Amino acid sequence: MLKSLTVLANDIGSAIQPAPAVAERSDSELLEQYAVARSDGAFAQLVNRHAPWVYSSALRQVGNPAAAQDITQAVFIILARKAATLRRETVLSGWLFRTVRYAAVDALRSESRRLKREQEAVAMQLDDSRDVSEADWEQMAPLLDEAMAGLGAKDRHAVLLRFFEKRSFGEIGATLGGNENSARVRVVRAVEKLRGAFRRRGVVVSATALSGALLSHAVQAAPPALVSSLAEFATTAGFVEAVLQRLLWRRMVRIGAAIVVLLFLIGGGTLAVRQRQVVQAAALADAARSVRNLMIAIDRTYTLNDPNGFVALIHFQGSEVEQFGPVLADYIRAQALFRQEMQRALNVRQRTFDATFRELCLWQPPEPTRYIRPDSVATNIMIARYPVHFVKTADAWKWDVFHDLSPEMRVQRVAILRHKTVVLDRLAREVREGATNVVEILETIRSATP
Repeated sequence: MLKSLTVLANDIGSAIQPAPAVAERSDSELLEQYAVARSDGAFAQLVNRHAPWVYSSALRQVGNPAAAQDITQAVFIILARKAATLRRETVLSGWLFRTVRYAAVDALRSESRRLKREQEAVAMQLDDSRDVSEADWEQMAPLLDEAMAGLGAKDRHAVLLRFFEKRSFGEIGATLGGNENSARVRVVRAVEKLRGAFRRRGVVVSATALSGALLSHAVQAAPPALVSSLAEFATTAGFVEAVLQRLLWRRMVRIGAAIVVLLFLIGGGTLAVRQRQVVQAAALADAARSVRNLMIAIDRTYTLNDPNGFVALIHFQGSEVEQFGPVLADYIRAQALFRQEMQRALNVRQRTFDATFRELCLWQPPEPTRYIRPDSVATNIMIARYPVHFVKTADAWKWDVFHDLSPEMRVQRVAILRHKTVVLDRLAREVREGATNVVEILETIRSATP
C-alpha cells in the first residue's frame, strides 16, 4: 500500500541518515546505486521523491483510493525488479508515468470483469420472480439431463449443487475447492453452456429464465411411499435373506462358500490392480504437474528477462556443456530487451516472441515421439509450436536444449546464438532510434547466421 511504502521509505531514510550530497543525487544515480549495491536508502529516496505524484496519477485514472494505492505499490515493486535493466539515460518520471498508465488500464479492466460477473450472479439469484410457463418447461425438460451430461464435471457439479440441491454460492465454492466468487462464475458459465445445448436443439431461452426454470421445476417431491420403502430397504433385505436361508440352507452353504472364495480371489485381484492404478495415476499426475510448472517457469523467465533463472532450468550434462550457460543467459537478456523495445515503440508482441524463442528450439526433436508416463525420465512437450525435450534429473524436470547434439553441433548452435545476441542488441538500438519496418526487422533475425 502507498502508506506502507512511504513509512518504509521514511524508516529506511531515518535509519541510514544519508549525507546531504546523497539526497541531491539524480534519479539515474540513485537507480544505479540501488541496482548495484541494493541500497535501501537510495530506493527510499526514489519512493519519497515520486510516490506522491504516482499515487495522484493512479487515483485520477481509477477513481478509487484503495485501487490507486495498490497500483502505486505495484509500480514501485516493478521498479525495484527492473532497476538493473533501465538505461542510464532513462527519464524515470516518464518510465513511472507509462507504468502507472499500464497498471491503471489493467486494474480498470479487472474491475469491469468483476462487476460483470457480479451482475450476472445477482441476475441469476433473482430466481423466484422469473415467470417460466409450463409450455417452456415442457420443451426443456426432455433435453435437460442430456444437456447436463454434456457438461464438464465441475460445471455439472455446480449446476447440481445450485439448482438441484439449492446450495448457496459459498457452499458451492467450498465443495468445489474455490470461493464464493469463483462459484458464481462457474454457475454462470455452466448455465450459458446449457443454454447453448438447448439452442442447438431448437429451444431458445434466456439465462435468467433458465435459472428460474431449474430452481422451480428441476426437482419434484418424491412419492412418500417410495421414500418409506427405501427407508425400509435394510429391514426387507434382512427378511429376504432369512427366508432364503430357511428354504435352501444346505444347498446355499455349498454355493455360498464357492461364491465367497471366488469373490475373495476376484476382489483381492481387483483391489491390487486398483491400488497399482491409483499409484500410477498419482505418479503420472505428479510428473505432469512438474512438467507444467517447468513450462510456466520457462515462459516466465524468458519473457520477464531473468537470464539466471532461465539458465537454472536448463539441463547441462557435463562441464563441456555448462560452459554454454553464459551464452544462453546473454541471449535471454538480449531478446527480452529487444522485445520490450518492439512492444514499446511498435506495439509488436507475439511475432517477436515467435522469432526469438524459435532459436532455442531449432535443435529440438522434429516431432513429439515420447509422452509422460509414471516412470518417465524424459518427454517431448510442445511449446510455441515446437517440441522441446525435457529430462528428469535428481527429481526435478529440466529442459535439455542440447538433446542428442554432437560436440560439433553444440559449438555451431552456440555460435549462432552468440551472433544473434549481437544482432538483437543492434536491432533494439535501431528501434530506439526510430526504426519502424517490422517485417524487415523480423527478417533480419531469421536470416542472421554467422
